[in-house]
Amino acid sequence: MLVLRIPALRDYAEDVPELLRHYVDLLTETEGLRYRRFGIAAQNRLRNYPWPDNVRELRNLTRRLLLSDGPEEIGLEEVERELSAQTAADEPLVKHDLLALPLREAREQFERAYLQQQLLLCNGKLGCSPSASIWSARTCTANLRSLGIEFGHAADD
Repeated sequence: MLVLRIPALRDYAEDVPELLRHYVDLLTETEGLRYRRFGIAAQNRLRNYPWPDNVRELRNLTRRLLLSDGPEEIGLEEVERELSAQTAADEPLVKHDLLALPLREAREQFERAYLQQQLLLCNGKLGCSPSASIWSARTCTANLRSLGIEFGHAADD
């Protein structure tokens, strides 16, 4: 019996920029997708991404970004949006292991997931989410920042 161990992409993060170039070239050639290149900040972010689904996930992310209508250079903000959308679609809002955490940590994780979902549903606008009616704009913005959630629009949009 032959056992092949294929190392995880996260163990070879330095290869991510070259793999991105490879998949951009491959997908533009084989699928006729519009050529776009990854900016340095976007490449660095993807280098630090944990890649739970390995190279297949990298290829699918590249395809989705090439299909999106954006400038020729794929920037950090676009990559973050795609990663956030993918994470939100793949993971349940509340995980069972959340119940095993201390209350403070569980509350923080729930708040993060809840606010990220609200921002996703409202296209990044704080004003249309249910959290806007619970907290003042200042409190909502402070909570987003304290939880490390990126947002681009003011609460009164």
